[in-house]
Amino acid sequence: MQTSIPPEITNGLSSLRRRIRWIQLIRGLLKTASVVLIGLLAIVALDFFLAPLPSWARTTLFFGWIIASGLAAVIFIAKSLLTKISLVKLARWLEERHPEVQERISTALELSDHPEGISPELLLELSNEAVADIGTVDPNEEVAGSRVRRSIWAVTTCLVAIISLVAIWPREMSRLLTRAVSPFTELGNAGAFRFDMSSGNLEVLEGDKVQIDLTFTGDLEKPLQLVIEKNGNFISETLEPSASDGNSHRYSYHLHSAETGFKYSALVAGNKSDRFEVKVYRLPRILEPTVNFRYPPYTEWPDREVSLGTGIQALAGTEVTLKGRFDTPIERGEVLFDSGSLGEIKLEPTARGTMVTWSQILQPGFEGAALMKVEHRLGRELDAAQFQLLAEEDPAPEVEILTPIQRDFRVKPTEQVILVYSAVEQIGIAKVEIELEVNGKPVESLAELLPERIDGANGKLWEGEAMILLSNIVAKHKGAKQVKMRLAVSDNRPEWLSGPGIGYSEWLEFKLDINAESLVRQELRNQESDIKKTVGDAIKKVQEARNKMHDAKSQLDKEQVSERAEEVLAQAREKL
Repeated sequence: MQTSIPPEITNGLSSLRRRIRWIQLIRGLLKTASVVLIGLLAIVALDFFLAPLPSWARTTLFFGWIIASGLAAVIFIAKSLLTKISLVKLARWLEERHPEVQERISTALELSDHPEGISPELLLELSNEAVADIGTVDPNEEVAGSRVRRSIWAVTTCLVAIISLVAIWPREMSRLLTRAVSPFTELGNAGAFRFDMSSGNLEVLEGDKVQIDLTFTGDLEKPLQLVIEKNGNFISETLEPSASDGNSHRYSYHLHSAETGFKYSALVAGNKSDRFEVKVYRLPRILEPTVNFRYPPYTEWPDREVSLGTGIQALAGTEVTLKGRFDTPIERGEVLFDSGSLGEIKLEPTARGTMVTWSQILQPGFEGAALMKVEHRLGRELDAAQFQLLAEEDPAPEVEILTPIQRDFRVKPTEQVILVYSAVEQIGIAKVEIELEVNGKPVESLAELLPERIDGANGKLWEGEAMILLSNIVAKHKGAKQVKMRLAVSDNRPEWLSGPGIGYSEWLEFKLDINAESLVRQELRNQESDIKKTVGDAIKKVQEARNKMHDAKSQLDKEQVSERAEEVLAQAREKL
């Protein structure tokens, strides 16, 4: 059987425990604050008396201070608050302070948990007496605030010391306190106010001259050292005053050509200035440049992307898009060509740098050097890239009549003329016409079927056939005695590109004579004449080769092979 504890006892003891916890928290915070403030004053004192304190020493002191503050918080706050205080333990502590209670409170608590063998009446009487005893306890008196006041003295002393030092030496203490809580700051130590670093932070382009001007006010116990940090390495240079006026000394440092950025500060005895940075930007150079070609729609060519190389060369009417990036800040830019602007470039800052995009449609006649000029963030205009621009023209078709071979004819007015022709055109053919002149005057042209593209010739060769009835022309144009004709082949180049391009064949002239020989017989006779001529030329070349072989053989019979004989033999073999 378990008897419940009267709520008056548990409530009274819980109130006392809350008071204890509150006092423990306040004391822990104050003790921790004392450790923090004492550590802060220690760092300030070391930074002042051991100036100039190296960066590694300041970093070590800072992290040591953080560790000490953390340990103080664990010991003085966490440990106290995490220690368990049971009601029985609290009752015994209270009974030690008040012997007149005669352990009635702790006994009532213990017997309530184990009532076996105890008379309920006796236990009830004991509990009532414990309730009366706990009612006389005041938590504020039992756990007085004097315990907290003793801990306040250390904190108050440190705060007064810091406030006094700041009031007496505001410039020095403001720097020392900042350096104490921020070991990686660029601020100088307590003596930094003696320096006037008029140049401050500088931003220049690579190759620019750098001039650092500064003034030190005070006694020159030691020469001034200019400390430069570049790529993690420290370089110290001794400077001589360029001018002095009493305790004021002016210095100047010159760097003829900046290549990489660096940080600098000045040091005289224990006085160290603030640290400043000279930032060196790269000259603008377009990196990883590529060119995308979007050809005119009439070509039906797919888009293509290539490296910029030395220039941009594409078919007129192609939209070219130049892309790349800058690793230096650019505000704006444009592309210049032939003393004019081809538009501004688009800039987009990213984590990898400033991305650049420029688009332009290549107009016919573009040929020459283009210049990309940009404005750097420092306000200077610079040349970023130079490349060649060439807009290739889409040439008109080249037309050749393959048959008939002859160009002048005397034919009957009833003849049928068949023209077999070829055309060289890279993109496409839109129209084929036969242009006519009757008796020396132009007349209406005749439309013909389109030729076929021949495979295996890079798609540039086309072949077609046209048929013309001279009788139709004679019937339409009375009194016709002479007819001239030629092929006119038009490509599919659009008007905005000065299209279409038209290629013309040679003129064929037909004199109409009812008694003339047939056109087929004339063509056969011409072909026969051409064959005879070709055979005759071949026989002549073979005879020449034989003569040279005979001369070479004469040289061999004499067992003297001269260089000339060898040359003649070689030529003879080639011809044979």
